[in-house]
Amino acid sequence: MRKNTFVCQLFFIGDSEGTADYVISITESWMTPTILMTLTFVVSAFIAFFG
Repeated sequence: MRKNTFVCQLFFIGDSEGTADYVISITESWMTPTILMTLTFVVSAFIAFFG
């Protein structure tokens, strides 16, 4: 139950600081759907293998 509270707090902090807008403004010039899918796959595989 405690983990859920931490995640909610991170969400509220990120939401109030405009984190999504910042990340979008940084990555919109070079991030394509193909790169996003590849990056998501690689990170997920890393977490599954080493986590």
